[in-house]
Amino acid sequence: MPISMLAGRRALVTGAADGIGRAITELFAAEGAEVLAVDINSDRLGSAFRGNPHVHPFIQDISAPEAAERLIDEARTKLGGLDILLNNAGTPGEFKSLTETSDQTWDRVMSLNLRTAFRLIRAALPLLRQSRHGRIINTSSVCGQMGITFLSSRETPLPVSRAEYFQMPKRRKASGSLLAHP
Repeated sequence: MPISMLAGRRALVTGAADGIGRAITELFAAEGAEVLAVDINSDRLGSAFRGNPHVHPFIQDISAPEAAERLIDEARTKLGGLDILLNNAGTPGEFKSLTETSDQTWDRVMSLNLRTAFRLIRAALPLLRQSRHGRIINTSSVCGQMGITFLSSRETPLPVSRAEYFQMPKRRKASGSLLAHP
């Protein structure tokens, strides 16, 4: 039986209750990773991973100002560190043109899709730097092609991750973005 590249890894996945986040969480756990699965939806998160000893569900509104530090503290406590940060949670907002997009919609989408990824990357860096396998993964979606707010907010974490990539020691460099679609 082949040895999994994820065996023994410690991952934090946001937006883990359904869709791509759930599939990634299930895959990571099946491959031997311990996963802190984060979502705001307690019902879906609880039922999604009930009985899976490798998944540690954690209910959190990741847009809350204290959320990033709270999640990293939880990863430190529950997982003993962090090897993979997967920023998956997000909202498409409204599929409207730039001239039809309100400031309120823009601010809400940017806060959830961009600010939360920035805060989580910043808070996770000390643990990721301690890991020999530190990785930052940001998901995006083809939905980004349908509205200005979603496109802007989901593509921006890539340069943030890329900038940090150049600050990491050579042996640990890894960051990326995943464009997912049905």
